[in-house]
This record gives sequence, structure tokens and C-alpha cells, in this order.
Amino acid sequence: MAAIRDPAGPVLIIVLSLLASWSGPATSTRDPSSAPPGVPLPPEDYYDVDENDDTLPPRATPFADLPGPLPCKYDPCLEEPCSHLAGCLCPGVTLESQVPEAPGKVRLAGRAVGWCAPYSLVTGYRLHVAGEERLRVDGGQRSGKLEALKDGDRVCVFAENAAGVGPESCVTYRQEGAGTALTAGLVGGALGLALLLALAVLLWKYAPRRTSGAGIATQDTADSRPAQPHGDRVTLDVL
Repeated sequence: MAAIRDPAGPVLIIVLSLLASWSGPATSTRDPSSAPPGVPLPPEDYYDVDENDDTLPPRATPFADLPGPLPCKYDPCLEEPCSHLAGCLCPGVTLESQVPEAPGKVRLAGRAVGWCAPYSLVTGYRLHVAGEERLRVDGGQRSGKLEALKDGDRVCVFAENAAGVGPESCVTYRQEGAGTALTAGLVGGALGLALLLALAVLLWKYAPRRTSGAGIATQDTADSRPAQPHGDRVTLDVL
């Protein structure tokens, strides 16, 4: 009677062989001991690429080094608006929903008033003299002329827009020649007072000497008179 072989054995061997062929190549790890002494191993993500290779994309330029428009050479004291300057960046200003800042550098040249625009959106300016409004000008202007100014008047400039009127910037008006006349009067008064003091000192210094000298001269005159002898006296007998 022939022996019956188990067919599961060869089938199991064939399945194991197929699984081994499908698992792919085994991953290999680097052995640090295989490297020459003193030579470090490159990192895992190292790629041996020539940096001078023209096929590589250029490095990105930093944003700060990129060419761009420069700030405008804008003078807020001139009537030319910054928006007319092309190819540059204008300074920032406050929005129309905020009241303007105070104008800067208010100055007087006779009766002409000049000022510098604030860094705000301005639609007009108001000029006050001694607390009273005298003149209104457009927001593009930087000067105005006032009449009937008196010495010592306080001239103020306000900027305004749709949000309202901003704070003032003021200067005091001084009439031409008023300061010179006042200075001359003060100098003349000081000189006159100095002369009076000097005259008073001279009188106080020399007046006592003249009095004492006159007294000495009178006494000397009396002493220089000759004395009358007693024998020359005439005696009158009263009967």
C-alpha cells in the first residue's frame, strides 16, 4: 500500500517564496564605524549637488533690498500738495473722520500770515485775531493777509475738515518800530537817572567843605583885627 503524501507542504513553501519576493529590497542603514576616522558622515537629507550649477533656480532677494519708491521731498509749508509729486511716497495723514492737527510754524511778515500744513486731511483754514475770526481760506493755501492789526494782537490759525475744527497755532503781532521806540525810551530814562544820581553825589560831597571853609575864613578875619588898648577907652561919668 503506497504512502499518501500531504499536498499542503509544497503549497506552503511556494506561498512563502512569493511573499519574500514581493517585500522589496531591504532598507540599509549606514554604519558609522564604516566611515574613515575623522570624516563625518553627511546628514540623511544631504544631496551632492554642485552650487555653481546654472540649472538651479536663483536665490530669492530679501524684501528690504528690493528697489522701490522713496519718500517724497515734501515741504508742508509750500502750497504745492504732495499728491502732485510723482514717483515717491507721501507722508501719512489722518482721515477725514478725525479733526485736523494744529498748523505748524505760524509766522508774520508785516500783515501777511504764513503757516505749514498739518499731516491731516484739511479742507480749509480759519484766521483769528484777538479771538475774532477775520479770514477763511482754502485748504491748499499756506498764507493770508490781515488788516487793521495792532501791536500785541494774537493771531491764530485753525485747520478744519468735515469732522470739525482742530486746535489753533498762534503768534503775537509786533508793530514795526514799536520795539525800537520802547527800547530808546528805556535807555534814555536810565541815562537820565544815572546823571541825577551823579549830580546828587557831587553836591553831597562838596557842599560841607564850602561851609566849613567859610567859617574858617570868618574866624581868621576876626583874629586879624588889631586889639584896642585899654588906655584909649573913654570913661563917661554920669552925673
